[in-house]
Amino acid sequence: SQRSTAAWKSTRVSNVEVDAVLALLQLHSPRSQSDAEARLAALPAGERHTEEALAYAAWRRHDMAAARQHFAQAIALGADNAKVFYDAARASLHSGNKDEASIQYLKKALELYPTWTEARLQLLDHYVLMARYAEALNLATSFKSISPSLASRLFRAISYTEAMLKSLPRARQSQQRARQFARNDFDQLECDKLDNFIAQMDAAGSDADTLRTFLAQQMRDAQLR
Repeated sequence: SQRSTAAWKSTRVSNVEVDAVLALLQLHSPRSQSDAEARLAALPAGERHTEEALAYAAWRRHDMAAARQHFAQAIALGADNAKVFYDAARASLHSGNKDEASIQYLKKALELYPTWTEARLQLLDHYVLMARYAEALNLATSFKSISPSLASRLFRAISYTEAMLKSLPRARQSQQRARQFARNDFDQLECDKLDNFIAQMDAAGSDADTLRTFLAQQMRDAQLR
């Protein structure tokens, strides 16, 4: 499973202690949060699992910039499980950073856990948001199969990438596949947005390059809100 790749391996910080901190962070009572903060403060500095615990604590507070910094420190100190690399990339994205480090984090996560579909989709999203469309399309076409619950997300990314590469007929075909696999209101809403995007690209004609640049920035900004 995904979680099996995130096992703690520390001789200095007790597995039980770190797991206890993370469990307490998931609870919503003031007492549990206070207990978690006290345990966090007692963890030794300069230890990778301490940094991981601090990263998830910052995530719980919605402080994604701090989470990004703590994940980076955990990785520098030798973190070696796929989930930490995956979450480091997500924290980077949601703190407003679109950089090569995030790409490398996701590639490392996939090196450690090659069959992790969500990590591959996250890498695809990163490529699209960074306007690396050729790499995005190459990765998207490498999917041999995908679960129905994730298929709409995949085809939306393919459709958007094809539109940005000026292949609107293919973009429409992929958009139809995305609509076919839409499983919930969110999928439907994202398909509606994609419909509108392709229609605007088509209507722009010779001005499509200007519109493409404008809408790409809008989409990246929306993803980071």
